[in-house]
Amino acid sequence: MLLFFSTLLRLRGAGAGLTILCVSAAALAATLVPSRASACGGVFCSNTNLPIDQKAERIIFHVDASGKVTAVIEIRYEGPASKFAWLIPVAGKPTVGVSSNTVLDRLQAASNPSYTLTNTVKGECSGFGGGSRGPFSCGPIVAASATNDFASYDGGFVETDGGVNVLEQATVGPYDYVIVSVDPKLEDPGMAAGEWLSKNGYVTNDFGTDRLRPYLEGGMNLLAFRLRKGNSSGSIRPIKLEFGTGLPSIPLRPTAVAAVNNMGILVWVLGEHRAVPLNYKSLEINDALLDWTNPAASYEALVTRAANEAGGQGFVTEMASSAPAFADTLYPEAERSAWENVSRTDWNGREGALLFELLSRYAGYDGVADALAEEVVPALGVQADELIACPACHVSASVTDIAGVDAAHLLEKFRKLVVDPVADTATLFENAAKVTRLFTTMSPDEMTLDPSFA
Repeated sequence: MLLFFSTLLRLRGAGAGLTILCVSAAALAATLVPSRASACGGVFCSNTNLPIDQKAERIIFHVDASGKVTAVIEIRYEGPASKFAWLIPVAGKPTVGVSSNTVLDRLQAASNPSYTLTNTVKGECSGFGGGSRGPFSCGPIVAASATNDFASYDGGFVETDGGVNVLEQATVGPYDYVIVSVDPKLEDPGMAAGEWLSKNGYVTNDFGTDRLRPYLEGGMNLLAFRLRKGNSSGSIRPIKLEFGTGLPSIPLRPTAVAAVNNMGILVWVLGEHRAVPLNYKSLEINDALLDWTNPAASYEALVTRAANEAGGQGFVTEMASSAPAFADTLYPEAERSAWENVSRTDWNGREGALLFELLSRYAGYDGVADALAEEVVPALGVQADELIACPACHVSASVTDIAGVDAAHLLEKFRKLVVDPVADTATLFENAAKVTRLFTTMSPDEMTLDPSFA
């Protein structure tokens, strides 16, 4: 049963002149079919020359027809690999995979809001052109994941240790991960989880147990990641989580421990209809306050100003459009055809040519180092990052054979670790009707409520 109420307010802010949609939720059920919305707070123009490129934490949510949620989550980290750990409260036991920064970069570039400033000259002024299409030139948006069969394993056991139960532990891409449940009746389930993770090699000193406690007391589980031995922090890539039915939600409260002031949060929600924030305000920025001569420099500050006037918890809807229209930008047809041609070719005895072909096409993609690690690196005696940086320095298309490298096995590694994470995310867009892009900025003291969307 769904219990919630909403109040619609139209307020003219003293500073940012913003329109606020206040939605407060008493309780949120796991199934909610949102009604179609009709307007966006931001301005998105497909024919422009002044793009806005936000620096933000990036998340994709996909909600299928049955209500099942898939999340693609970017992980940002700077520091030594040995100190890396990433924790997230989760409902149940999600299926864990990896995704690709390549697809997130393409998605952001294809959906960035832009402003066009058009000058209109009246009269006959020498040296200036005339004509105008109005202050905006906005057209329809025409632009434009990971599988579970990576090199992974399931420990196949459930172990109890001081109220902490191991539900699953495995490897995926560059990560080791573990999903644990914690007895909510413990005096401090957050501390118990932290102690267990520390004892088992997961760094937890940056995560406050007080921020984990409410989730664990409410019966949620904990998913923890660390880098596998031999991986550098440069191998960190987005993850993909597949849940059961529910509402897309961002667990921001643990994020506050390591967040910076005015941290950008960029969310794409895929589903049957345009998405809205359920328990955060929907904001409209006042375009008149934008620096139209340099919108890229002032847009994010204007969003921050609007969010601050709304109490620090609101999202600007920057775009609501057809989701399938983005699929070809995320995974272009030319790339699909090229991979099909490469994968269908018989490379036996021509491993050098295959390796050169793969590195020439995919050197900048996530997962390449993992795909090379098992056979290619030992066979050539060169580090993966050196090979990726300069393929021609170490291998030539004229090499007929590389001892110790199996062509079919190398292709399979590239498919699972490099190509599929891009292709699968594009498939999420193909299988959704609408994509909604929402953006905000938040400071740690404002991260007291986890935003949900429907």
